[in-house]
Amino acid sequence: MGLAETEKYLKRHNIKAGLTSTLIADRALVRGIEVFPDSQRRLTIKSGNKYVWFDGSLSNINNLLARRCVRYKDVTSRLLQNYGINAASNVAFPRDQLRQAWAWAEADTPVVVKPPNDGMGDQVHIGISDFADFERAFTAVSAVSESVLVERFVEGVEHRVLLI
Repeated sequence: MGLAETEKYLKRHNIKAGLTSTLIADRALVRGIEVFPDSQRRLTIKSGNKYVWFDGSLSNINNLLARRCVRYKDVTSRLLQNYGINAASNVAFPRDQLRQAWAWAEADTPVVVKPPNDGMGDQVHIGISDFADFERAFTAVSAVSESVLVERFVEGVEHRVLLI
């Protein structure tokens, strides 16, 4: 079908059409699985006698740990580290703890400053090494989030994985 056509299909059927939902819907439609909206416009499919909804990367088939990992980047990082997977160290600070956050970050710059959950790449400030830049980034993230995630900057290629 193709992603552009799938996105149009979702819009015609009043289903929220974010990237993840579009990818899932595309694979479902290719396999002949019907997709439709639920009362909240989430992508919904029927598998046997069970209805499964998707809202971005959240789903009613995800267990509590999976939902927390999707939502909280710091939880995901700790979980990966506990299983021996290399993940950047980070700490989520309340928005009123700029000085404490900088004290943690200053010891090993550069750092990344971003919202600790959701975001889809919005308000991500990378490669910060001095306090003035850190304060600007921390303040910007604080304006849109209750807390601010400060993370060690790791040079390399970022990967996002969606298993369907």
